Amino acid sequence: MRFGFRLESILKLRKLQEEEAQKELLKVRREREAIEQKLRSLNEERLDAIKRRNESIENGEIDKIEAWRLYILGIENKIKKIEFELQIKLKEEEKALEKYLDRKKEKESLVKLKEKKKMGFLKEIDNQERKLIDEIAERKHWWK
Repeated sequence: MRFGFRLESILKLRKLQEEEAQKELLKVRREREAIEQKLRSLNEERLDAIKRRNESIENGEIDKIEAWRLYILGIENKIKKIEFELQIKLKEEEKALEKYLDRKKEKESLVKLKEKKKMGFLKEIDNQERKLIDEIAERKHWWK
């Protein structure tokens, strides 16, 4: 006798759905990390520009001060835009994580059910073997 789980095809489907949700989560996380890296880079660029503007102020380079101010303002606008993108990506990541955890939970419940059914099957096989052994022993006893 061989064990057969009648929900095996659904279990395979759940595993595929979990893998797809995991891949989507990893994709969103990589995108978020790229946005965060871009944000760090812009912040470093902003700090460098502020430093250079301050040097221009100390050196009395009035024509460069205004150029640096406009440049810093442009960077700050980019930072605001990237921060907005980051907030959207964080919400997307949260939804992807939630979806992945749901898919994982669905799969795990089927895996547990399969294990429970398999244990019942093995117990039944064991009981049948014991009955057979008892029968053989009883017949052997009566034939002697």
